[in-house]
Amino acid sequence: MRQTYRIRPEVIDRARERLGCTSDEKLAVRLGMTAATIGRARRGESPSLGTTIALLNAAAVDLPVGVEAA
Repeated sequence: MRQTYRIRPEVIDRARERLGCTSDEKLAVRLGMTAATIGRARRGESPSLGTTIALLNAAAVDLPVGVEAA
């Protein structure tokens, strides 16, 4: 059985703050992904591993802190 998870919304907010991005769209461009990808993560959809790693790194948070079971 596949475990699903979601990124905590505050991780996205922290990534925006740390990178100086004023919107999710600007964050997406900075991280090399689409605004739709950030939007899905913000809505609680389970992101890809690459998206998860990029957001956690941008926010400077560890996996257990930034992700929770969905």
